[in-house]
Amino acid sequence: MNILKLAIVSTVSWLAGGADLTAVLFWSFAAALLALPLIYLPVMFLLRRLLRGYKPAAAFPVVASLMFVLPAGFILGMFSADGSGFLHSFVSPEALLFYWMFVAVGVTFGLGFVWCFRKAAI
Repeated sequence: MNILKLAIVSTVSWLAGGADLTAVLFWSFAAALLALPLIYLPVMFLLRRLLRGYKPAAAFPVVASLMFVLPAGFILGMFSADGSGFLHSFVSPEALLFYWMFVAVGVTFGLGFVWCFRKAAI
C-alpha cells in the first residue's frame, strides 16, 4: 500500500511543480523519473533514520526542497554543449523555472513521504 501511495505522491509532486508550462513538464518528467526514486526517496529514508522518526515533520519538505539543484542540473546539462555553457545555464532565466518547479516538487514529496510512511516502523 505504501508503494501505491508513494507513486501517487510522486505524480502529484511532479504535477505541482510544473503545471504551468508544457515544455517544463516534458523535460522535468525525465529528471523527476530519475530523481524521485534514486535521490529524493533514499534521502528521505536517511533523514527519517537520523531523526529517529518524523519529528519535526517540517524537516522532510525542507530537505527535499533543498535538493532542487540536482534534477534541475540534469535538465540544464541536457541542453549545454560544453562545460562553460553548463555553468552559465545555472544562472539563466530558464533555470529559475526548473528551480522553482523542483522546490515545489520537493515540498510536495517531503510532505507526501511523511504522509505515506508516518505509521511504518523505523
